[in-house]
Amino acid sequence: MTTEVAYKSAQFDVDQLAALSNGEFAIDYDTGRIRYCKATTGTSDTCNYTSRQMNIEITAGGNVTIGDVKVTDGTETANVTASNELNVLDSNSADIKTSVELIDDTIGTIDTAFSGKVSVNGAKAESTVPTEVADADAVALWVDTFGRQIVAGFNQAIDSLDVNDVSPALLQTSEQTLLSAVTSTGASSDFNVLNYNKMTFFIVASSVTDGGTMKIQSSPDGTNYYDEDAVSVIADGVTKIVISEEKHKYVRANLTARTDGTYSVFMIAGN
Repeated sequence: MTTEVAYKSAQFDVDQLAALSNGEFAIDYDTGRIRYCKATTGTSDTCNYTSRQMNIEITAGGNVTIGDVKVTDGTETANVTASNELNVLDSNSADIKTSVELIDDTIGTIDTAFSGKVSVNGAKAESTVPTEVADADAVALWVDTFGRQIVAGFNQAIDSLDVNDVSPALLQTSEQTLLSAVTSTGASSDFNVLNYNKMTFFIVASSVTDGGTMKIQSSPDGTNYYDEDAVSVIADGVTKIVISEEKHKYVRANLTARTDGTYSVFMIAGN
């Protein structure tokens, strides 16, 4: 054989052989098959060629290694050391020890020292509060008998969460001076009391002979005012006016009439 030509896998042997000239040959390098036509008319000839074997049949127990590929017959089992470490054999048969622990039912015991192994996400159903374990001990998740996880603050007796106010807010209050030692008629500034529903007003009068009239007024818009109460002050002292369980947006004090005297108005608002 002297000249190699292309192997035509789509043709039958007889077809390509009929087309070969003397000395031509074609090799299927995947299977090792050769189609050829001798270069002489003799009854025998010799040629050299190389092919590769692609199929290997394992007919008995044992393993076959081809390069870096190891083919086993299925009789091997996982190589596990006494310390529960999984050994993997590479192409050089060197042990590769993994740090992954085998997970089984002996990985840890509840209320014993934590083993440091991979934890198993199991749960323990209990209808009552479980017994507390020691610090750093292994512990199971706690679920009720329906499989629902119990969280901190859950009250098993009433099937609900307990809520504790650890830092309760103080009642909201406001203290304002509406008028301070005035000696003429006129209104104070507006004060927004929308967040309060209880208001107490103290009218303090001094140097009074004939006195004057003090009004406490409310408004929805800071322009139009309604007289909540009016007090005729005829002597020195303190007069109290209370507005309770009513919602107002603005309030003010208004000294609408004065003959003599000095007047101050203080407000304490709250809920």
